Order: sequence, then C-alpha cells, then structure tokens
Amino acid sequence: MTSKTILSCGKLHLDTETRLVSGPRGEIRLENLLFKLLKRLMRRPEAIIQTNDLIAALWPNPDEEPDTAYATLKTSITILRNTFISLGCNGRHKVMIINERGVGYYISAWKDDYNIKPYQLDQN
Repeated sequence: MTSKTILSCGKLHLDTETRLVSGPRGEIRLENLLFKLLKRLMRRPEAIIQTNDLIAALWPNPDEEPDTAYATLKTSITILRNTFISLGCNGRHKVMIINERGVGYYISAWKDDYNIKPYQLDQN
C-alpha cells in the first residue's frame, strides 16, 4: 500500500496519488502531462528548474520528445497558471509559475504577510 503524498505551495495542493490539484475554490484532476509538470515544480518550490530538465521530466525517453516540446511546455505552463486562478490561487492566495529567462521556471506563493513579491525577499 502506498502512502498518500500531498505537495503544497501556498494554498495550492497536489495529491500525487489521485492527480487532484486543489485550492480555496475547489479541485481539478489534471491530465498526465500537466500533472507531471506541476509535480516537478512543486517538489521544490522557489527552486529554479532548468527548461531542459522540465522537458526531460515530461518526456523521459528522448525518442518520444516531440519537435514542439518547448512550445508544449510554454502552453502547459499557461494552462496551469489559468488553473491556479480557477482554483482561487490568485489575489492574496496567489501561486505563480515564474520564468527566469534563459534559465527555467519555478513555482512560488505570494508572500502576503510581507506584502512583497517572493523575488524581492532576497534583494537588499
């Protein structure tokens, strides 16, 4: 019997057993590609994951990687961002997937307690 694993980032939660992602307004079962992408990002919130590593996580077999892998990744991230809004992970419960140009992506929860964006926490 496997133990249930819930990954969290702010008010967003991902059940890795059922592929259900939930937020303040409900839950949605993700299709496999979106699930794999969100799971990879949520394993290490705030950590930048290189674009090539995300593509390798989505298509572990290079022979199965589509020619449109980068475009599919960008489209999938847009779909996940819209899903977060549908689930109520916006406003003060905001969860974001952020692109570091030329490097990769990371997931982060809005730091409402400080009223600043996550990337401002480390800057002095």
